[in-house]
Amino acid sequence: MSTLNQCHSQLSMDITPSHYFYFDKLLIRLSLKKNQLDAIIKVAKSECHFSSEHGLIREESTSVYLYTMEWGDESLYRFLNKALRNKDRSALKPWVGYLKLLHTTLKKLPSVSKNLWRGPDSDVDSCASNVKVVKDFLGSVPTLFMVEANNGKEISAYSNFPDEDDVILISGIRIRVVDDSLNHGTFNLIHLMELTDEDDCEVLLALEKKHGKGVSHYANGNKYTGDWIDDSRTGHGAFTWASGDRYEMMCSYICVPFYCENQCMRMGRP
Repeated sequence: MSTLNQCHSQLSMDITPSHYFYFDKLLIRLSLKKNQLDAIIKVAKSECHFSSEHGLIREESTSVYLYTMEWGDESLYRFLNKALRNKDRSALKPWVGYLKLLHTTLKKLPSVSKNLWRGPDSDVDSCASNVKVVKDFLGSVPTLFMVEANNGKEISAYSNFPDEDDVILISGIRIRVVDDSLNHGTFNLIHLMELTDEDDCEVLLALEKKHGKGVSHYANGNKYTGDWIDDSRTGHGAFTWASGDRYEMMCSYICVPFYCENQCMRMGRP
């Protein structure tokens, strides 16, 4: 492997040092011979989409083109996705530089909001905006994922296969299952949706609301023990003042005293 590294160090000296380092550390993982490396780098650099209307430098455009190139079982994307699926996260260390370059590249591309399709054997983050493209990736018992994406990165203009309408979901996105009820034995369709910041706010608000039976403590020392629905007291409960006064009540949106201890007689929500 050190010999391969030395051979590759002579390639394409017009690559800037930082990006050259990324390719250098990356391609020594692909177990390729020198002539293969020469050919791959030469093709990717000459065929990549450059100049770019999105402000990509040549090495950034090359990083996307390399990802979409196909040269059999040793294709870059196969090694990368194998590493991404590996539970041993140290397997990703040789890929950090390339992933950083690819991530920087994708951030420069405009985001698209559309329904994306992928099969279970597709690349980890790659989808197609055209469902016809995905049929070749379905297994003997087809499972098809449909993703409602808001921040997909369309790479067809930078791809080795521009007609496949490839879209990459950038690292760090979160998705949830909307529905997986379409299961007919010979075909499965799973509906997924990308979570947005607005979805996060809704989830946080829902989590912060009190539900079920519990105790709520107030800054003045008072506390309420009882049932809650959507942050509102409901059903049977007891309100205790810091002084020790206590009363029980039946609550809806307006709390009505059930009976009191000491001389507490309050109406409404304290």
